[in-house]
Formats: sequence, structure tokens, C-alpha cells
Amino acid sequence: RLRRLLRERGAPRAGGRPYTAAAQWPELTASEFAVVRLVTGGATDREAAERLYISAHTVNSHLRHVFAKLGIRSRVELARLAGERQSA
Repeated sequence: RLRRLLRERGAPRAGGRPYTAAAQWPELTASEFAVVRLVTGGATDREAAERLYISAHTVNSHLRHVFAKLGIRSRVELARLAGERQSA
């Protein structure tokens, strides 16, 4: 359970190798990546907050930062981009 939580938060694997998915999003912080991973998997802000032990407001804040960094405006665009990066 702890390993899964650490992976969701973008922690590197033992030995310092980053997870492949985290490496595909170098512009994001570990916290932003964890939120993106949950949200693109279909989680609501509240569900992501519960899984990450943070507030829904913090999830929303991370998403706003992600949208600004990636130059997108919606979850739909985020999901499309995530699909493109995952297949690459």
C-alpha cells in the first residue's frame, strides 16, 4: 500500500530510476503528476483528494497549475494529452 501511495505521488523507484510515466511528464512536480494520474484515470477532485490525503481545493490548485504549464484548458484536453504521451 505504501509503495502504491509513493508511486501515485511520483516518488522514484529504489535506485533512483524514475517511473516511466513520471518521466513522460518532466514539466510537472511529483504532486501534480499524482493528481494528473488519478484525474486522467477518472477520479473526481474529491476522490483524488481522498486517495492522496490532501484537500479537494489542493487538487484543484494542482490541476490549474498543470493546465497552465501544459497550455491546456480542460480535463478533456488533459486526458487527450495523457493518451498521446502514454502511447508514445
